Amino acid sequence: MKKTNLKLFIVILITLSAMSFVCRANAWGMTEDGCRGEIEINGQKVILVANNTFDNLGTTAATEAECYDLEGEYLGSVESGGTANPLAISGDKIFTGGHHYVECFTVDEKGITSTDRVDEVFDKEGNATYVYAGESGSVDSETAKEIYDNMFDEYLSAKAIEFTK
Repeated sequence: MKKTNLKLFIVILITLSAMSFVCRANAWGMTEDGCRGEIEINGQKVILVANNTFDNLGTTAATEAECYDLEGEYLGSVESGGTANPLAISGDKIFTGGHHYVECFTVDEKGITSTDRVDEVFDKEGNATYVYAGESGSVDSETAKEIYDNMFDEYLSAKAIEFTK
């Protein structure tokens, strides 16, 4: 009789664990085809959920993801501008980029927060102007270009965030 109760208890425990995983996956916004990445920023684990991924030199990468904490609380989203620019991490920064911009994000008490962004804007003659928005405040185009070059160098050496089923 005790063995039957123990078996029933184990079956119930396994069922509850499976239900907890399914609820957590749904809390993270995953679809059936979704993939997730896990990173740590400023000592906080962050789950990134991507519904579209691609092969990036042997790593399953994404260009956009919804971000959650381990409890399933939504932190925000990050997005890059195409498969040439996967979401990447370096230190405590998430990097996104496109053909004419680069942006850094961090995690703080507000969630996912953009800390720095530089856009490369062209006039009718094809001349580039650089526009910076971020922690360094207002800067001229020349200083913004230096920040852009430094951020892109850091982005290019950052590790693409790996996603798995």
